[in-house]
Amino acid sequence: MVAYNGSRHESAQTRREDWFTNSMLSGFVATVGLTAATVAAYGISRWLGSDTGNQMERWLYALSHNRIIDRAGDSLVLAIGLNLIAGLVFAVIYGMIEHRIPLRRGYQKGMAFSLLLWLLSITLFFSIMDVGLFGTDLNAGPLAILGNLALHLVYGAALGAVFAVDLDAWLDGSREDHLSALDFQRDTTIGILAGAVVGVIGGYLLRGQFDALLTNDLSIVVGGLVGAGAGSWIGSIMSEEHQDRSVGR
Repeated sequence: MVAYNGSRHESAQTRREDWFTNSMLSGFVATVGLTAATVAAYGISRWLGSDTGNQMERWLYALSHNRIIDRAGDSLVLAIGLNLIAGLVFAVIYGMIEHRIPLRRGYQKGMAFSLLLWLLSITLFFSIMDVGLFGTDLNAGPLAILGNLALHLVYGAALGAVFAVDLDAWLDGSREDHLSALDFQRDTTIGILAGAVVGVIGGYLLRGQFDALLTNDLSIVVGGLVGAGAGSWIGSIMSEEHQDRSVGR
């Protein structure tokens, strides 16, 4: 085999070869992490919040009872879908500029990038959602800004950490292995995204069949997650079969 040195380490000032598929994969992982953190934060605010409690309890109550929550609840699937699309779009933007962010660690770069998204959220998004600049009309005190910051840092840290994984870290340095790794990453990413779409459609068609366990909206969300997992598995298998055929030639 011929040694290959064109890995991630070739230059810190150039965009990595696999930047697009890596952005999509990293963005999906980061958005799932953000969604999980958001659900956890919502649960905590509902558990600890009270509209008749002390100041902190009233702030927590306001975080889980406001216009944004009401609008998201009216169409949970739409809200999650828009969140995923935004997460992927911003991940692609991150992939385009990651090599220009003057920090060393991947998670540091991702968190620095997420600060820009946070500023957009507390100004533009909050204004669009009619809760005031910086979320003043949420009546949640500093928690509206600080909670939003924490969630964006979770997204940024996950995005940067996953994106920074060296494609060739566990390979033998050959050109053949490098190309195989690119194919594997591409096929897995396509599998995840395609599987998520198929899963959402399947969940929509089967909504109402699991009333004892899931609401209609949740059945679609679960369908998307299951589809993404299955798509990842199928994509990795297809990549391995493609590599086997290539070797056979």
